Amino acid sequence: MGAYRSKPQTDKELDDGFDPRIAYGSAAMQGWRSTMEDAHVHQLAFDGKDNEGLFAVFDGHGGKEVALFCARHFPKCISSLEDYQRGDVKEAMRKAYLKLDEMMESSDYREELIELIRHGDGPSSNDSCEEGGEARKGCDQKVPMHDLTQAGCTAAACHVVYNKAITIANAGDSRVVLCRGNKAGTKAVPLTEDHKPDLEEEAERIHNAGGIVMQGRVNGNLNLTRAIGDLGYKQDRMLKPEEQMITANPDVSTIPITDEDQFLILGCDGIWEILDTEGVVDYVQPLVRRARLLRKEGHASDDDAKLSTVTSQLLDAVLSPNVSDSYGLGCDNMSCIIVDLRPTDPDSLPDTPLPEPKSPVAASEESGQNLGGLPFEETRESHHPGEETKKENKHSRVETVADVISKISS
Repeated sequence: MGAYRSKPQTDKELDDGFDPRIAYGSAAMQGWRSTMEDAHVHQLAFDGKDNEGLFAVFDGHGGKEVALFCARHFPKCISSLEDYQRGDVKEAMRKAYLKLDEMMESSDYREELIELIRHGDGPSSNDSCEEGGEARKGCDQKVPMHDLTQAGCTAAACHVVYNKAITIANAGDSRVVLCRGNKAGTKAVPLTEDHKPDLEEEAERIHNAGGIVMQGRVNGNLNLTRAIGDLGYKQDRMLKPEEQMITANPDVSTIPITDEDQFLILGCDGIWEILDTEGVVDYVQPLVRRARLLRKEGHASDDDAKLSTVTSQLLDAVLSPNVSDSYGLGCDNMSCIIVDLRPTDPDSLPDTPLPEPKSPVAASEESGQNLGGLPFEETRESHHPGEETKKENKHSRVETVADVISKISS
């Protein structure tokens, strides 16, 4: 991602969408980083179908261009595949991730990538060639081929058939979390697993492809094992795309939507550094309930009825007040989408107290204390849900991906 700014950029890109069956709100903030390398997608009535939606977050590294490229092309990659057209959404999403790599390797898209390196693509990349710090190459300079192979992005995506099913795809360490429950209480259900070099399956693939894991990083460099882009790690022509040292091949699963499934949170890894999955759901839940209640009472135009207000408040809450005191936690780019699966039903959520709106940067420093009143170091969690079960004393309500799949299969 790059160096830090002297003060955070807290302006946000906000978006909302509403259908009586589903609603979303998104927020993206550059934060302390010297460039913005996140991007995201949100589409109601995906591919012209009024009962489908597509949502995704892309967390860039080594540059902004791959995340922006994915946000631009990902929806069409899915809808153009025969698998999607015949109803196999899981396979379509898997192939779409790999297709994006193929497109970036093609000379047909080289000029587009170069243009994204130079100028970006709208609000999701609000850095420019005039800005200092991490701005990569001058606008009038040639972009070497090396720059087209060093950037990549994680990708977490959801295709939703309203009131029926959610298909989740993930490559990297962005996350999708489901809030499940009723007015008696809710819990966080992780729907993705972070792809890190310490996972046995990931380490085995890296070694088989000729790489090494050193200090928790692939070849001592990248701390992710799956990503779109990073083409420099994908040059062994004897290996299939899913066998490469770094692969775009996502984990994909489909779950039915139950009567207790409340909302989804899609977030780049910067969202989960200060609050864990359960903490984020607990923070967001009363705000989502308030938004539903305002809509039900006829106040849909109020800011507090918009889910972008909820995501914006979450970003402010997890932004670090000080880079050095927080050890860099809460200092990343932040992008988040909340997808409400029951947007007109406030009574299905518990009536819990609203969190206080807070910008940590504007507030006085709290000696390294986070929103839950615990030191940053104590709330730093594992980046794959499989390890959350090791912390049952602390977060006993957290379900793992394996729990969810097991219940569906039984």
